[in-house]
Amino acid sequence: LYLSYLKFAIIYVDSCLYSLDKLVEFLTCLIRYRVTHKCSFNGLDYLAEILWNRNSQHPSRLCTWQGVFNIPQFKLWLKFHPRPIYPKSWLWTKEEAALHIQRYVRGWLVRKKTDVQEMRQFWKVIRAEKMDAPEFNYTSNEMEH
Repeated sequence: LYLSYLKFAIIYVDSCLYSLDKLVEFLTCLIRYRVTHKCSFNGLDYLAEILWNRNSQHPSRLCTWQGVFNIPQFKLWLKFHPRPIYPKSWLWTKEEAALHIQRYVRGWLVRKKTDVQEMRQFWKVIRAEKMDAPEFNYTSNEMEH
């Protein structure tokens, strides 16, 4: 789905690069997609990079391709409008996400076992008794009498 969407975006931007009506339609589509799918691909960043580097009024930019975070106007925009911090799960690769899911499921399977539940309950009771017991000060001389 992601690759087909990316190919669609590339073809659409290439065919209608400076048609304003279609550009606005494309931007609203990208915003709608970004809000509903929460993926790591940011279509607006991609579009800004394409428009900056393929600008027909500046053909020299095509030879010296710049990433979106190296574009001067984009840097200025981010200085005054910083982006919110994304949850770490949005920044994970598929492998990292799989490891986190596996770790959680393995822990859940272990905690589900009856012997582990009994041990956890035992330590929970011990902890509760320790909290209820009064503290003794063994350094004082009151206990020597």
